[in-house]
Amino acid sequence: ISLGVKVSNQPMISIDNLKATMAGTNYLISHGYQRIALVAVDTNDPQTGRTRCAGYQKAMESARLTPSIIPGDYSFAAGKQAVELLLAKGELPEAIFAASDDAAAGVIYAAQEHGIKVPDQLAVLGFDNSSVASMIYPGITTIDQPFKQMGRLAIEHLINQDASSIELPYQIKERGSVAKYNSAQS
Repeated sequence: ISLGVKVSNQPMISIDNLKATMAGTNYLISHGYQRIALVAVDTNDPQTGRTRCAGYQKAMESARLTPSIIPGDYSFAAGKQAVELLLAKGELPEAIFAASDDAAAGVIYAAQEHGIKVPDQLAVLGFDNSSVASMIYPGITTIDQPFKQMGRLAIEHLINQDASSIELPYQIKERGSVAKYNSAQS
């Protein structure tokens, strides 16, 4: 049984990364953000990375907004490096959708190092709802993957010798890293 990635001829327990990333991007758009970058995503990863890129691009194109993707490896360092790169180019967006919560923590850290206030000057959305999302300030608004449920179902599948795949629902867990209303749109 695989968790989150497709393995040939094996059951899989996962969320729909394409729809989840579209939902996250649309969440930022609905909060008034137009310049949104996707960062720290492994664009060479044929499953999770490319799927998250595709969901982000689809949502941006549907809203007639220009996508901006900064590749990385989902790590804290990749999130931090993405902010440094965007600042060096003079292209800091209004919002950053980090491909993991670790990367989102790196984005927030780098923003704070440069005196950029989250969420007042930069909104940050993460992915996973890992423990780091609630450990830093501001807490990371994130796409919640139900990891505990995925693990429990995997064990049940093994015990019952169940070979079916399951797609679980995801949700957006709101914390403090995205403003309720983007004042830049007023």
